[in-house]
Amino acid sequence: MARHNRTTAGVDQLGNLWRISYQPDWLRHLKLSQRVLGCRRTSRTVLRNPEERALTLPGRKIRTALGLADGAGEVAVTLEDPAGLVTGIDLTMKLPHHPDPVVVRIAGGTPD
Repeated sequence: MARHNRTTAGVDQLGNLWRISYQPDWLRHLKLSQRVLGCRRTSRTVLRNPEERALTLPGRKIRTALGLADGAGEVAVTLEDPAGLVTGIDLTMKLPHHPDPVVVRIAGGTPD
């Protein structure tokens, strides 16, 4: 049986605080990639799962949510994955106060 999601926070390259909800037995890390001053694109790991290994199977659904702490942008992803085939999720989001899109890479697969 899958465990309940954990909630934490992380800071991106621009100093924005993000709230993150994740499955402790599936998520390995969450990275944000965005353009910073000087038109340079940079990536930063906002969350690294502190669990060294999965304690149980993650379940049939992958559930991850993230949003800016100020409420300016929120997104939640839920995928049906009964066979456990998904190893990562990439999504692009356009924030209201940011001129360029933010690319979110959610890597799954905590060590067994």
